[in-house]
Amino acid sequence: MSIRFSCVVATCLVAVVAVGACSDGDDGADGPGSGDELAATAGTSTTMTPTTMTPTTMTPTTLPATTATEPTVPPAAAADADADVVRCDAGATRVEVAAGRFAEIDHPGADGDPIGAVVLLHGYTGSPEAIRTTSELSDAAAAAGVVVAYPEGRPVPDQVGYGWDAGTDVYSVPTGEGDDDVAAVLATVDHLVADHCVDPGRVVLAGESNGGGMAVRVACDDRSHGRLRAVVPVIAAVGEATIAGCDADDGVELLAAAGTGDVVVPFDGFDVAEGSVLGQLDWFGRVATASNGCGPTSLDPLPGVGAVATVEPEGCQHPSRLAVVGGGDHRWPGGPASDVDVAPWSLNDLVLDLVGS
Repeated sequence: MSIRFSCVVATCLVAVVAVGACSDGDDGADGPGSGDELAATAGTSTTMTPTTMTPTTMTPTTLPATTATEPTVPPAAAADADADVVRCDAGATRVEVAAGRFAEIDHPGADGDPIGAVVLLHGYTGSPEAIRTTSELSDAAAAAGVVVAYPEGRPVPDQVGYGWDAGTDVYSVPTGEGDDDVAAVLATVDHLVADHCVDPGRVVLAGESNGGGMAVRVACDDRSHGRLRAVVPVIAAVGEATIAGCDADDGVELLAAAGTGDVVVPFDGFDVAEGSVLGQLDWFGRVATASNGCGPTSLDPLPGVGAVATVEPEGCQHPSRLAVVGGGDHRWPGGPASDVDVAPWSLNDLVLDLVGS
């Protein structure tokens, strides 16, 4: 096990940062993932006491639900004399990837070889628009020539925004008859490959909060085998049911991120009458061992505020890392809504590096 530290300041105080789970940092701007859930827990002390903390029922008021408008026509790949050449127009589109399931797609344009893609899942009571704003991933991806797709979850009952059935008792949307969030996420992957000039071997699945837990659940589902290059759960809300399907057949590169100052999805998790979420080191270590054959996971000492400690278990068949942000809150690390400056460390750069070339 090796631990690397990066400090923005000369002195690093001892603290801990974790990956959240409920809503996206994009939600962080408006919804629970990082803003939605965060707004609901405003005023909560940053001292984490997982055994007594009660999850808050979120009632975000600033995040507008997406209007299910007719999808625009996606940029189609054009035939060329050379079968290896693909062409797709640049632009933003809303497409129906499966019956009644939509995704927002930001395309940099392609004229030549197929390009890579990131599928980013919003958090609880979040939306594609919110996570796009709070992560700022599309801007970085456009410069790198990478497509970003933002699938839309299912409406959260009695609240504004969308969510996923990620296998947790809280911060999750129960699955009803005919609902299959795993299938909807994978339909987005298939749509990118079929109609958006995307290389099937260069698709990274990421998610924030509730979307982070959903990303883990998809990666541990047999249907995702061979369709993902890496998975990136950020401040993820993960439960026992989320990781129940993880095994050696699900091996894929794993990059997780969490903050030690997260009060929505605490770094050490919580277990109360209303439900529970696993601690970040706990679920990460169990998934890394079950899916990637890694050795024990530990972190000592914790990183200081603004510092990032990277936990890398030994013996992994696929690279597995957990970036712990000292003092990090329930927002996309390094995003415009986060109160913790982690520069020059960049989660977006790490995500795009996983896409490869």
